Amino acid sequence: MAESNKHYKVGDVVDLDLDNLKPNPEQVRQHFDKESIAALAASIEEDGLLQNITFTESNGQLYIVSGERRVRALRLLKEQGKEAPLLYGKYVEGPLRKLAFVENMFREDMTAVEFAESVLALQTDTDKGETFTQGALGNLLGLK
Repeated sequence: MAESNKHYKVGDVVDLDLDNLKPNPEQVRQHFDKESIAALAASIEEDGLLQNITFTESNGQLYIVSGERRVRALRLLKEQGKEAPLLYGKYVEGPLRKLAFVENMFREDMTAVEFAESVLALQTDTDKGETFTQGALGNLLGLK
């Protein structure tokens, strides 16, 4: 049975099929360094996958919330004909844009432009059903 037919509960940790996962279309980060992904793949091949990903389901499709680099590294191992470890993911819920932003906002390497674009997108995303006032954004971000 494909993962898209399952019903998950928040906090469930399940094994996932790489082929059924899609990147979050609202992912804040747009650049994934190929050399860094290759190095991560080598590390995973040597030491295994040390951390699960998080995922959510939207419109019957599974989306990566955190761990896209790990998923890319596992896919690279698979493309190279190497055995990739099982992938486990923890299920979370929420709007894709909000999940992507919250996951990335406190990382040190997030650029000021990525941060600003993400805040603006959260504030002005009226067709996704959830928008934030400046006060609500401040609370979400832990900022005044």
